[in-house]
Formats: sequence, structure tokens, C-alpha cells
Amino acid sequence: MDSKEVLRRLLRIADNQQKIITKLAQSIPNAQLSNQTPPQHLAPPTPVHMQADKAIFVKLPQGFWTANIVALNVRGNDVNVQFKPGKYTQANLDAVTKAVQAANNDMTLPGGPYAVKGS
Repeated sequence: MDSKEVLRRLLRIADNQQKIITKLAQSIPNAQLSNQTPPQHLAPPTPVHMQADKAIFVKLPQGFWTANIVALNVRGNDVNVQFKPGKYTQANLDAVTKAVQAANNDMTLPGGPYAVKGS
């Protein structure tokens, strides 16, 4: 069997599968479809602490991270912030705390409440 014949057969199989899927979809009432959750992408899940780091980063004022923070780690309900030398001030710690609270309030930050600790 040559490659053209294999491709023709695969195309025919795919076409038949599409017809079956279309018939099945038409047989489901609309009420059942509206209760279904949309399919999820197949990317591997991001660890929760990395999601939390990103959620906080997005809520910080633009340029704040690069100007003030060396590292930010979320472990459990603790947010540990390592500031650049001379940048560990109450105002900067408050800005991170505000970002954590904003992310927690709009549900982009999983879990909570969080304790922000700086160094």
C-alpha cells in the first residue's frame, strides 16, 4: 500500500468520525450543553506557588518589581519578599501587601489569607 492510499484511508476515517461527532452533538439538547464546562487546554498544570507568584506580580505597580524586588516566594500562606538593598521600606512592603490582598480578593491568588514577610 503506497502513502497516497494510506492518506486517502485516513482522510475517509477522519471524515466518518466528524460525521459521527456532528450527529451526536445534534442529538444532545441545548439545556445539557449549557451546563457543560468548556474543555481545558492540555498544558501541564503550573505548580500553585508559581501561579501565586504570577498573580502577585500582575497586581504590583508597573516597574515596581524590577526597581525594588530581588525575589518573591509563596510557600503555603506565607509570601516572602526579598527586597533590593535599601528598598526594604514600609511603603514597599505595604505595596506588596496591597497586591497580595488585591489578587486574593479577585480570586486570582489561590487560598489565603496570606502573611507578607519582607527582608
